[in-house]
Amino acid sequence: VAAPFDELLRAVSQRLKLEPSIDTHSLKTRGINPQEIIRLEMKDASRDELLDAIVKPLGLTWSIEKGRLSISARD
Repeated sequence: VAAPFDELLRAVSQRLKLEPSIDTHSLKTRGINPQEIIRLEMKDASRDELLDAIVKPLGLTWSIEKGRLSISARD
């Protein structure tokens, strides 16, 4: 896969039946562009492994609460 971060996250969220919530302010503060191209090559990954592979290269974190996938920049 090679896709912009925000598009990839929306597609993955939809597949996992989660509502995506990206803290764009914290991303901008860190100089991270939501259109940054993410390249992944994974097979048989768990949900957690997939989300880690998407966010960690950008220095982001994720959490899931009440059906919402929240993404933000690390403090």
